[in-house]
Amino acid sequence: MAHVLVITPDILPLEGQSTTGAALRAWGLGQGLRSCGHNVEFAMSREVAEACKYTGKEVHLFEPETLDEFVSKIDPDILLFQHWPMLDALKKQPRGHIVVDFHGPLMLETHFREPKYVEEIVGIKLACLSRADYFTCAGTKQLYYYLAWLLIAGLDLHEYPISVIPFSLSPDLPARSCGAEDPIFVYGGVFLPWQDPTLGLSVLTEELETARRGEIRFFGGKHPWMTLPSERFENLRQQLMGSSHVRFYPPTPRDKLIEEYTKASVAWDVMSRNPEREMAFTSRTVEYLWCGLPVVYNNYAELAEYIAEYDAGWIVDPADEAQIRQVAREILNNPEQVRCKGKNAQQLVREKLTWNLTIAPLDAYCRQPFRSARWSDRPILQKPEPALLATRLIKQVKKILPPTTRRKVKRLLTRMSRFKQS
Repeated sequence: MAHVLVITPDILPLEGQSTTGAALRAWGLGQGLRSCGHNVEFAMSREVAEACKYTGKEVHLFEPETLDEFVSKIDPDILLFQHWPMLDALKKQPRGHIVVDFHGPLMLETHFREPKYVEEIVGIKLACLSRADYFTCAGTKQLYYYLAWLLIAGLDLHEYPISVIPFSLSPDLPARSCGAEDPIFVYGGVFLPWQDPTLGLSVLTEELETARRGEIRFFGGKHPWMTLPSERFENLRQQLMGSSHVRFYPPTPRDKLIEEYTKASVAWDVMSRNPEREMAFTSRTVEYLWCGLPVVYNNYAELAEYIAEYDAGWIVDPADEAQIRQVAREILNNPEQVRCKGKNAQQLVREKLTWNLTIAPLDAYCRQPFRSARWSDRPILQKPEPALLATRLIKQVKKILPPTTRRKVKRLLTRMSRFKQS
């Protein structure tokens, strides 16, 4: 069995703490490996822990400036990074193998959040990926996106250097509580600039007001430690606060949040389509299903196929106001259907989305780790040194030029290789 160290910059789902989808992803992978018998330790950023006032001892805390010393002290067989940026803080290659998990398309998130930084971090991302030995991601749509990045980073795609492990939660599913007579809709999670739930929530609020029953409960708010654009959500909050059918709650510790979810009726998870949303395997949605909440969900996302297969909710076009309105009315008028779909939601998770079921590819890698093959010793977009460039050109020249001309060109390129880049 392998000794695994899971590193995440986010706050893990520990007692009394609110958390993020990325941290839940890291936790699920680690717990999945534990269920297979591996020795798993977790580490999260000390700065983030202090910002969230975490004082427990269940996990390690690290500082990016001393990550090399921290990793060397623990000396794991497998170093599992939740996403790639923290790998940039690791300056020395560790003894063990490096695995990078892609929770979601971070470059697309950056494009929606701060587009001016996209060009700046492309090189950093490729350098980080070129150092890793293996990769995992949450969905098939993501897989094809990341394959392109891995090719550019120099990995050989004759064989897959990456496995799909869907976002998963504990096989110990929470028990449902007796629901309220009128339906309770929940919307949870951090407010993020690449998400726009405005149309769906506006329509749902109108329908609750018309019916004079039901309630929407918002759990979440601004990111706990990152400063992100939130104007869209502030405008939405101002729009909906005037309704007696809408209640807002601050970010809630996860254990309390799960209690609230198990008392609710339906999860509302309808967001406008964009490239980031289409590629995301949404963690909040799996958590809703895990709690027995049927989900009103987007028709373009990968999870929609799971929900449709199990009849675990309602699939809608997020731009179709009439369809959204019809679904809201159906939920209000058919509580038995809601209960049936809720049971289906937990069946879906129990059969396909628990960490003991989905972890198999990463478990197999940890038992027999290897470094994925490379077709290039450096990322494509990284400029090679002149000497290396000249060597490569000489090899190509030998294939296409006659002997006499070949020797002349070779002498020229050899002289060129002596010059350094300015």
